[in-house]
Amino acid sequence: METLELKVSPFEGREFGNSEREENIESRIDEAVERAFQQYQQLQLVFYYKNKLNLEIVLEKVKAMQLPILNPAKINYLLQIIIQKSPAQQVQNSLTGILFSRLIQISYKKGCNDFLLTTKDMHINELGYRLKGTAKQPIQLMIYGNSGNNTGEYSKYCNYIILGNTSDFTGVESTHCNYIIQGNTGNFTGDDSKNCTFTIKGIIGYIYEPQSKNCTYKTPNPAIYSELQRIFAANTIQLIDAEGKILDETKK
Repeated sequence: METLELKVSPFEGREFGNSEREENIESRIDEAVERAFQQYQQLQLVFYYKNKLNLEIVLEKVKAMQLPILNPAKINYLLQIIIQKSPAQQVQNSLTGILFSRLIQISYKKGCNDFLLTTKDMHINELGYRLKGTAKQPIQLMIYGNSGNNTGEYSKYCNYIILGNTSDFTGVESTHCNYIIQGNTGNFTGDDSKNCTFTIKGIIGYIYEPQSKNCTYKTPNPAIYSELQRIFAANTIQLIDAEGKILDETKK
């Protein structure tokens, strides 16, 4: 498969001036957001000396936290505070992604939807981890910027729009989800997924014989379309134009 690099991240290599940041951020943090930020810092300290985070342990710790209920705007606002006040390596680890997935799930259960996470050029792992919507009301999540490994892993009934690049294992073991990736995606996209749609505007990383079933993979790149035809089984492959119109289709 082609591995030509396509620079699509709107944030890559760009400096952000003060006018593009949240102004006077310290003076506008409300109590719930401040409490969530303190909880995040405390949990990061717990894992500070661990070289590798165990996802199940992290998930258990996050579930045990008495997190505040935040609406979508405050969830994204909290993320901007964390990005500004924390080292990039810390922001991009799995704890951050799992925490925000948990905040979104709690907010969704209270009736909120249409979530936005402005990640800029951060590659945060595990965004969307185990998110669960319903067939009647899928969780809507837009990531404005890049995302890291395992975006949407194990999620069900979710619609993702990623306005940037994703890393490896996007959509792994997800069911009934829709992924629109405006940029490139890494290796093993959609492996073990079922009844999902993956629209990838950029290049696709390495894919071996995937175990996905009843999925649809869409690409505007004829070379990638041919490669996907060769390696995918039990899935639908579509060549699309810039507007999403189907130009060619292979069903297996």
